[in-house]
Amino acid sequence: MVYTKGSETRPVLVYFHTGLKSDKEKTILANSITLTAGTITVQAEDDLFCVHALDRPLADGIENCEFERRISKLRL
Repeated sequence: MVYTKGSETRPVLVYFHTGLKSDKEKTILANSITLTAGTITVQAEDDLFCVHALDRPLADGIENCEFERRISKLRL
């Protein structure tokens, strides 16, 4: 992400539940989110994730992200 002078960011915390079951799957999901520009996994406890995004558009759709679907197919 590049900061532009005069641009406004709207940081947001997003909470969502995952359908992933194993700790390995959840760890991969948390790391995948953190490796995505502008987002970081703040907390993951049981099936509840908390993600910080630097701006609201970066968090849009994170609750139904492609990462989760792909990870579930790995069958870890």
